[in-house]
Amino acid sequence: MKGLTVVFAGIAVISLAVSACADDRTEINALYAKLKQYLVTNNPDGILPLEMPDFKATMADGKVLNGKALSARMKQQSAGSKLLKMDIEPKKVDIKGKSANVLTFFSFSSEMVDAAGNMGPKGKKHVMAGSGNISNTLVKTPQGWKFKTMKEEKAKMTMDGKPFDPSKMMAPPPKKKK
Repeated sequence: MKGLTVVFAGIAVISLAVSACADDRTEINALYAKLKQYLVTNNPDGILPLEMPDFKATMADGKVLNGKALSARMKQQSAGSKLLKMDIEPKKVDIKGKSANVLTFFSFSSEMVDAAGNMGPKGKKHVMAGSGNISNTLVKTPQGWKFKTMKEEKAKMTMDGKPFDPSKMMAPPPKKKK
């Protein structure tokens, strides 16, 4: 009888742990749904409350930004473009107590007009698309799960269906005077 009590107690503890993990996973999925909504509505400042005060984002070029700098960068990058499609999906979630490591897949497409002629004729419309992975570290707070870090992993970009390097979007060099 005593052995059965231990078994039932063990099952109860395991059930509670599985339930807590399921609740955490549901909360993490809800966090990513909020993130997606702010991106779709072009509201990067709305993302700031989803981040820890010491949030750090490591960009593909190695540059590290805080939340406010990342928001400003997102605003600059989205100026003059219209988001056509956006998807964010947590692919791998590893929860350990009050922290979680999340590998996320993203994809997007947007339409933009090249007003300056940096990518061809002035005024030409282009469709930019991208997909790749982002790693996040999350922290569980009394207000729920929040982003602690973000790191761009690998990504592929296309412009009008052709491979594209975003660093090539810079303005052409000024013409030399003779």
